[in-house]
Amino acid sequence: APEDILALTKPLYRKKGDRFELVANPLSRADDVVKLEDRKFLRKLGEMDYWYQKDMNRPPLQFPYILSLIRWRETVLQFLTFNLGLEGRTRPFYPNNLFEEAEPLSIMCHIVDLFVQTAETRDSVPVIVLMPHRELVVETMRHQVSRVENLVTYLKTKQYRFIDLIRAMAEMHPTQEQLDTWYREHATPQGNQITARIITEYLEQNDLLRLDARRADSSPRNTRSRQ
Repeated sequence: APEDILALTKPLYRKKGDRFELVANPLSRADDVVKLEDRKFLRKLGEMDYWYQKDMNRPPLQFPYILSLIRWRETVLQFLTFNLGLEGRTRPFYPNNLFEEAEPLSIMCHIVDLFVQTAETRDSVPVIVLMPHRELVVETMRHQVSRVENLVTYLKTKQYRFIDLIRAMAEMHPTQEQLDTWYREHATPQGNQITARIITEYLEQNDLLRLDARRADSSPRNTRSRQ
């Protein structure tokens, strides 16, 4: 992300056959940050980075522009087919939607599975929360189909507990003025209040708040304090 003042790295999963491999963060110490000024090191990182590869392999938009359009024709035609109301596509086309691509979607589902398994081994109730951005709410209101629909289908198939804040907010049918109040680049305090209210209602409806209270009341620390 060249526009960022401070660029850092993260660990990642990559799919190898039927299994997933965790690749450790390539920067393990604060002193390692200087490596990001080394172009050779960056190219090595880019070999496993989705967006780096996507950008490097993207056809350049340059003169003669008609040839560039031909190279981009699949993406352009998919976008125009849906957004201009042309026939032949029943679902919206969201450019660069990783939830439509098999490998990124499978990695996301794998991370969800690990989260659920880890929470359950700790005697906790896992709840997945799909966090919205303004454009995701607008898209869902406009097309009735969210770009995360494939992930939602997976969560339903696995019968995981989840809160789809994107659809919940879209079903509130907010006005443009309300959306401006809820979001800047990220959620505003007002947007976070809406989020908190939806999550609280879900927890109440599923009797999870009282479950948490019962666990806290029966913890060893609370037992000692009563004695």
